[in-house]
Amino acid sequence: MKKKLLILTAFILGVFTSNAQLIENFDGITFPPLDWTMTPGSGSIDHSSQTTDHTTGSDMFARYNCYNISGSTPTYLISPRLVVSSSDKTYSFWANYYYVDGSWGNASELYVDVSSDGGATWTLGSTNYISGQHASGWFQTTLDLTNFETVDFTGNDTYVRFTTISDYGSYNIGIDDVSGPAVHL
Repeated sequence: MKKKLLILTAFILGVFTSNAQLIENFDGITFPPLDWTMTPGSGSIDHSSQTTDHTTGSDMFARYNCYNISGSTPTYLISPRLVVSSSDKTYSFWANYYYVDGSWGNASELYVDVSSDGGATWTLGSTNYISGQHASGWFQTTLDLTNFETVDFTGNDTYVRFTTISDYGSYNIGIDDVSGPAVHL
């Protein structure tokens, strides 16, 4: 009897404490979403339906309004804490550097950075994911968190952040349908 009770207790604890995969489409009423944080710089990130979303739903996405921001201090959107393993290591998102108005430029920047110490330090991404992508529509980017900028985040509680920098140009940055390793509970 004790053995059955112990097995049942272990099963219940396993079911109710298991981690769920990161899936965020920014369609919710609240922004930033639960367990996400936004650190404003020269501007902030909100959710918008200013241009067509690439998926079904409420047509919302995370928007960095660089069209109206004239400063170059980065703004950050940080994921919930993720549990990276060798079999659960992929981080994916869709981005769109979409035209708003005018001919003031298209040199804004979107990077991804990763931290394994609660955000005290970051491994900075070296790729500007929207470079050359102005007015190209939605495109998907997939990252391997076991080899991000030559760093392996396996076994770490990991945070991933989007870093956006404005050029006060004619375009805005959209981010949507983020998926990744399990969210730490």
